[in-house]
Amino acid sequence: MYLLWRCWGAFVALLITILSVLTVLSILQHNSVLSNLVQHRIAVVVESVDDALSKNGPSVSNLPNARQILTQVKALAPDINAIHILNASGKIVHSTDRTQPLNLSQAEINLKRTSKDETWNKETDKHFFSYKKINNTSGHLIGTVAAIYPKTGYNITVANFTFIVIITALILLLLFSVIGFIVLRLRLSEAVKSGNLLKQWYKARSNVPTVYQIPEGARKEQVNPQFMELLENLNAADKNYDQIDSQLKKWESECQNQNAPAPRVLPQKIVMSPLLDIRLGIAYQRKVYTWIIGLIIAATLSLGFVTYTSVNASLKPEMVKRTDLISQIATNNIQQNVTAGIPIASINNLEEDLNNTLTHFPEISFMGVATGKFIFTAGDWQNPFYSTTQDARKLPIYPIVSDEKNVGYIIIRPDVNYIAKQFREVALDLTVIVLVVLLFAYEVIVLVMTMSLSSPLNRLKQLSEMQANGDYSSVIIPRRGNFTEYLITRLSNRTHSIHKRYQALAAYLKTTKTKAFLQEELTSMAGKFKLLTEGPLTLTYPYKNDIRLALFLFAAADELALSFFPLFTRAAENPLTWIDPAIVISLPIAGYLIAYLFAAPFARSLTGKWGHKKMILGALIFIFLSNFGMFFATNVLEIIFWRSLGGIGYAFAVLACQDYVIDYEPRGERTKSLGQFSAALFAGIFAGTALGGVLADRFGTSIAFMFSAFLVVISAILLTRMIPPGLNTKTKEEAPLRFKSIAASLKNPRFFAVCMGLAVPQSLMDQVFISYLFSLQLDALDASTADIARLLMVYFFMIMLSGTLLGWLTNSKISESSIAVTGSLITAAGLILTAFMPSQWTMLIAAASTGFGHGLLRGPQVELTMKLAEGELKHLGSNSVLGALRLFERCGSILGLLIIAAIAGYWGLPTAISSIGVIILGGLVIFVVYYIGTNFIDFLNKRKLSSKYES
Repeated sequence: MYLLWRCWGAFVALLITILSVLTVLSILQHNSVLSNLVQHRIAVVVESVDDALSKNGPSVSNLPNARQILTQVKALAPDINAIHILNASGKIVHSTDRTQPLNLSQAEINLKRTSKDETWNKETDKHFFSYKKINNTSGHLIGTVAAIYPKTGYNITVANFTFIVIITALILLLLFSVIGFIVLRLRLSEAVKSGNLLKQWYKARSNVPTVYQIPEGARKEQVNPQFMELLENLNAADKNYDQIDSQLKKWESECQNQNAPAPRVLPQKIVMSPLLDIRLGIAYQRKVYTWIIGLIIAATLSLGFVTYTSVNASLKPEMVKRTDLISQIATNNIQQNVTAGIPIASINNLEEDLNNTLTHFPEISFMGVATGKFIFTAGDWQNPFYSTTQDARKLPIYPIVSDEKNVGYIIIRPDVNYIAKQFREVALDLTVIVLVVLLFAYEVIVLVMTMSLSSPLNRLKQLSEMQANGDYSSVIIPRRGNFTEYLITRLSNRTHSIHKRYQALAAYLKTTKTKAFLQEELTSMAGKFKLLTEGPLTLTYPYKNDIRLALFLFAAADELALSFFPLFTRAAENPLTWIDPAIVISLPIAGYLIAYLFAAPFARSLTGKWGHKKMILGALIFIFLSNFGMFFATNVLEIIFWRSLGGIGYAFAVLACQDYVIDYEPRGERTKSLGQFSAALFAGIFAGTALGGVLADRFGTSIAFMFSAFLVVISAILLTRMIPPGLNTKTKEEAPLRFKSIAASLKNPRFFAVCMGLAVPQSLMDQVFISYLFSLQLDALDASTADIARLLMVYFFMIMLSGTLLGWLTNSKISESSIAVTGSLITAAGLILTAFMPSQWTMLIAAASTGFGHGLLRGPQVELTMKLAEGELKHLGSNSVLGALRLFERCGSILGLLIIAAIAGYWGLPTAISSIGVIILGGLVIFVVYYIGTNFIDFLNKRKLSSKYES
């Protein structure tokens, strides 16, 4: 049950987090939309006053009929407190209520004079204020119209909406917490049952130590075969221990009258050892992931539905007030002409005025003036087959009167989708936040399940299997937790006890010659059960899931600025005025890539020297300083420096994490694990890009950089706790990094094909198209910062999708080279399409295709390189081979960045994008000729030799 409660606790914590975030964002956005609607309505009032005033004189003090106009307009919006006309000095000269003070301060007067906007608004705790400049016929500023609106109704609406959303979130939290517990109880029933069987086995062993049996329930319940193997290993381990214990007791009894020196205590040697069999833990984990994510999505959609419905209900009264106000103003304008004796059909520019009204007030979809039939219309009439009489029954009508008779009327049809359009931006932002939190939730669930279930079971299975095979050379550091950890402690403590007794006997037998036969028997037993005179090794088991959440977070931190970084650089102070602006914008990215270039070749050798944990933590310091410095950066040179520093950190951190997977995953699982590594990495990049766009749009770029630094700190804390201690026994065996070896790697045709045909073109696409051209092209297509971030999310989402799909493809026995060719073709197709047909839609297609192709390529690219490093380039060592791949990959991307930036500056962005597509196709030709062609030639030569041998 410990496992069940721990998983349920993590699920509830995630549910609280996501519902809280969505609740807060929904309330804030609702308040923002409602505030804008109210202020817009008040702006209509002040604009109608300005339109009605006769502004021939040099001052507003002597405007004719000013008081009458204010009174008439105030009648149209009776909930407004007061409407004032102020002179150029900010003093009230006409008002509907002089008890409402509104004299402008000197700062507001200066702001009014310098402002380019004719209308502006202000909001305080108690009131909304709307202002409109009054210019005379000569264009000189002579005063201001101002309206004061109380926030009483606004506050009531906000309170009601907030109450509904919070109560809904609490109900959903309670409901889905209960559902989640039931689902976890059912899905983890086999794991819980297995835990109970372990307890039954332990209880039976304690009661009858001489009987080694598997509990009957294990066979009846048909538990996982891997779990049955675990029980058999535990029984075999107990048999071996009892045999060792019995023999040691016999020898100890023969030596009990002797004073044996105490064994000397040696420092423990901690060694990182890869898990060879992880099937048991994975079998249980897979039963939970989909259900947990599904429940979180269901809770999110439920809250979203209630929020959307409540928003419509909350904003509808304000929309009705706005529509009614606009209708009355239009009716009054027409009525004035009719009263003056002008027939409706003869009113000048009436249709133009109606169209202007629709332009200024998008919440109205149609306006029509009718006298039994429409004579003036503007907008879309949504029910063309309805007569005006039928529509008049459904829609409010505003009559036009002449001589106490209705001579016509105005029909206004509100846009029923206006509120949805107003809320679309927040819906998109909420969708972004939901996706980010879901990705984060998935990584947290993976971590929780690893710590609570798969890691204990896998470690217990490996240790019990070692002891079942007679290997008592190692122990495991236990963790606090469930009964599985207790069994690990039991096996480890027994190993410690055996070694202490063995050391004591060995020490005694060295002091006497009368027991020589015992010395031989003891040595024989030590060899059989692998007992060490220096004490047992302490094993720690590194696993790819140790770094997943931390990788996700620092990748998000590094890429948080991706969607706005070129625009951020372009807006900064530029001391490099003699350089083309298009190239200046690319310099921070070039600095980043150059730093990555010099750091990448040394990442693997430094990791072997310092260990994965120290290497990654050191790299995170660079990333933290980069983001912290960017917070204060004001010019391009500072941006280049801090971004280059981040490039060093990112290179060391990502490559050290990749080496962690390469070093400690079984060779047969490596391509699949690298695909999962890429999925976690780009999930973080996806989240960072998405959040960066939202944060920059809402709070500014400085907040985005500070939030990045915060994520790096959290990542460092996680890595400190998750990566186990111990010596890395693998990288010490590697040949040292030599530049001669790096250069020699290119002489191999297959390595040349992988490097120049796959790695360099794909790096060019990622670093130049995505990091540089993508945001500039979308900005040229009038996309907002948030839109750019959303389209970038598609790129990273497709990488995650294809990275996950990669495991299935490798299990289907599809070769890495075939996957690589497919990925290159998909990537190039998307780039060439958007180059020849530039639009936001083709950019979306390009983002999807390049992301999917890049995700397919990353795993096979590294796996093909590692096969060469472990095969025909083994003499060079994987340090040099991987270092060469990473070096040439970055050299190509830097050179390509400068060339593509120049092309973009001289021939335009579409030409630059198409150039990248052509380069990828050229790289594909190189790969096919040098790698697949070489393999085919080798196949023909082998076949020829075998034919000669047979003949």
